[in-house]
Parts: sequence; C-alpha cells; structure tokens
Amino acid sequence: MASRTRLLSLLAPLVLAPALAAVPLGSPCPEVGPIQHWTGGGATSCACFVPGEELGAIFEVPANEYPIEILRVGFGWGSQFGGAPQSLEQAIHLYDGALPNPGVPIFSLPGPVLSDGFINEFDISIVPGNKIINSGPFTVTLELANASGIFNANPVHDGNGCQPGKNVVYANPGGWFDACALGVSGDWQVHVVYRSVNCGGPQPVGTPVCFGDGSLSFCPCANDAAAGSGSGCLNSTGLGAILSGTGSDAVANDDLVLGAVQARASVPGLFLQGTTTISTPFKDGILCVGNPTERLQVVFTDASGNAASTASIVTEGNVVAGQIRTYQFWYRDPGGVSPCGTGSNFSNALRVIWQ
Repeated sequence: MASRTRLLSLLAPLVLAPALAAVPLGSPCPEVGPIQHWTGGGATSCACFVPGEELGAIFEVPANEYPIEILRVGFGWGSQFGGAPQSLEQAIHLYDGALPNPGVPIFSLPGPVLSDGFINEFDISIVPGNKIINSGPFTVTLELANASGIFNANPVHDGNGCQPGKNVVYANPGGWFDACALGVSGDWQVHVVYRSVNCGGPQPVGTPVCFGDGSLSFCPCANDAAAGSGSGCLNSTGLGAILSGTGSDAVANDDLVLGAVQARASVPGLFLQGTTTISTPFKDGILCVGNPTERLQVVFTDASGNAASTASIVTEGNVVAGQIRTYQFWYRDPGGVSPCGTGSNFSNALRVIWQ
C-alpha cells in the first residue's frame, strides 16, 4: 500500500441501490444513522491501493441496541481533478469483528459501482443474506478491484486527523492494519445506517439460500424468478414462494416458526428439513434440502397463499445445538395450470445454524 494522497473538494451524497427486489424482514424498529467517524468539509483522495486490498471503518453502537441489522453503507469516492468515470470494484464486506483481525465476512455485496465526487450509499437491506450484528464492534469495508492512481477516482478520507482503532486497511501483502499506523492522515469516509431488531414483533432467523432465479440451477421449464427476488421458481400465480423464519435459532427456546408466502392459495404444503443444501431441479421448482430429507409437517396455505409451521421444529426435526439444517416449503400447484404441469413447486430454502 502506497501513501500518496490528493486533495478533493466536498463530496455530495449519492444513494445507489442494487437492482434487486425487497425481501421484507419484518422488523418495526426505526432507522439509526448514518453513523460515521469522519468530519469536516474537505476530503483527501488516497491513490494508495492495489487490487484486492480493503479499506473501511470499525463501528460500535450502544450495547442495548444489539442485535442490529445493517441497512445501508456508504463510501466516499473521488479524484483530484473530477470527472473520472464510474468504477466497478470488487465487493463491499460486512464483518462481525474488528482489529486485529475481523475474521471472515458475514455478508458481501459483489460488484459495487462507485461514482466520482460522491458519498456512494448502497442499500444492502434489499439483498438476501445475513446483515445481523449480535454484538460489537463490527467492521465495514470496500474491497478494490482496480489499482489506485492520481488520475483515477479513489477512496477518500477527511484529511483532518486519523482516529486510532476506527479505520482499517487490509494490505496485500501484510493483512489487517490500523490505517493510522500506515500513515493515513484522516478518517475514511465510510458510514452505516442500521436498525435494532429488538423493538418487538417477529424477528428474522436463518439465512435465505437456494433461490429459483437461475443463480444456482435453472428452474425446470424456464420459470425462473427475477434475480434477487429471494423466492423459489415461479408458480401459476406468476410469483415464487418465499420461506423465512422468525423467533430464534436457540434450541432451548424452541420458538422457531417457519413461514411461507406467495405459494398457491388454499392448497396443502409440506415443510422439509435437510442436513445439506443442494440445488436440484424437481417438479416445477428446485429441491434444496438433502442427505437425508425429512418431512416435518403438513399445513394448508390460506386464501393469500401463506402458511406457517404449527409444531415444534426442534422436536420434529430432532435438532441439537451446533447442527446446521436447511428448510424448505413444498406445496401443491394444480397440474393443469402450473408452469411445468407437474402439480407442485418449492420455495427458496432457509439455512439455520442451531445454537
């Protein structure tokens, strides 16, 4: 990592959202933020990185607000002269740890595009995946795909003093560093917006996986859902069923409830459990649970195509703390009208790490 910096004028905010449909998490808590460490109106463009390196900030929130869900993240991006083209970088990463090593990312948004002269904010709340931080501190970084240069747009900091313990760099080689120790003279222009998930109401549990959008396997008869919809393959309503979990992943609590939406109305369905996650086209959808697959309980969807588990997942699934299980909803879709004519379809899957 080099140490050359360049002066940049005041950055303007720019909100960017990946082209993905929202998957509601059900939390009623208000948004908090943006929270940030940088101050002042000036900014310094740091032409000091090579591909694969990361820069970011360490954050902490009041202990009584955890667990929190990270909704949006922002990064300052600019050049000395202005007018640099947009830049496709490697990824945005969320870590549930901090220095000396934050660990492995719990969530990544690949391929962020950043614009020169802006605080580029990305709405990650609409992207499937785990953005829940159970305790702090936590770290948010931008991984670069392009080398820095004095004529390029680069990461920026405020240039008015670096606060130790709040700014990070992943250098290649060398690993993780406090940015101040490397000579960075300001706080990276990074911010986060979050909300607590403990304000009442059902809370999300598990990680949605195995979507019917062609990302792992194509649906059986070109009935793929839209990218990022978070659902299974399309059914005869033109939608794909979405599976989620609420309650907790604690075996002792035994309060996990599986819920499916956007299935066919008033039809029987079956909640499944597997010890592994697979992706195999089957019937009108994609089978995601396997090795072995266990049938947990039969339920009927309501007039809106929604269904929820009614019995203990812990007992029926015979799960114990430390196990990882995958869940899915298999439901009827009349053969005369279903996209592939097989008479049934599947939701996406939900991966739960039991505690």
